[in-house]
Amino acid sequence: MLQPNISSGVMLIMISFFLIYVGGARLKHILISIFASGFIVSIAAMIFPHSRSRIFSFINSIFSGGDLNFQVKQALYSLGNGGIFGVGIGNSMQSNLFLPEAYGDFIFAILGEELGLIGSIGVLLAYLVLLVTGIMIAKKTRDQFGQLLAFGITISIAFYAFINVAVTTGALPTTGLPLPFISYGGTSLIFVCISVGILINIAFTNHMRENGVVYVPDEKPVKGMIR
Repeated sequence: MLQPNISSGVMLIMISFFLIYVGGARLKHILISIFASGFIVSIAAMIFPHSRSRIFSFINSIFSGGDLNFQVKQALYSLGNGGIFGVGIGNSMQSNLFLPEAYGDFIFAILGEELGLIGSIGVLLAYLVLLVTGIMIAKKTRDQFGQLLAFGITISIAFYAFINVAVTTGALPTTGLPLPFISYGGTSLIFVCISVGILINIAFTNHMRENGVVYVPDEKPVKGMIR
């Protein structure tokens, strides 16, 4: 709210609700909290002019046939120009100041232009593999904290990737969320890499436990743990 950065706040709320659900909270309580949070977030989004204009522009483009946001329009031009095989790495035309924030929030459009449909699908499949692998690591973890930590890291990376691609293709209103591992920004890249390092450490610990390298006393499943 102070920055303001409504989209990041919404992402934190969504990830928190997923963790609460996986941790064993009642679905009824979560739904009530979601409706209450959604009402508060909607009011906050209407307070700031930049978020309000983005939301109204998105709604108008769907129901009234209005014009798309300038960035989204340029991003779609970029994706369309890439075709199936792309124009080649470094040969993007839209990155020459035609598409604002081409190196950050809309990097997926440049990726699609340079690598084409095949390259874009390859990147999405890589995120899918990371999501499935992270959930498998979480399910194999015996302690609840490790499970929630692994699941939270995995779902946060997957959410950021999904929202970024959805914004680039015009499926969601424009936000300022980066594409993990790809968008420009040292802080984002550092913390994503740290998160994946923690996830790998959890997987390595699980492997050592399964092979008897680490002694673990008899543990009973904790209520709410991932099955």
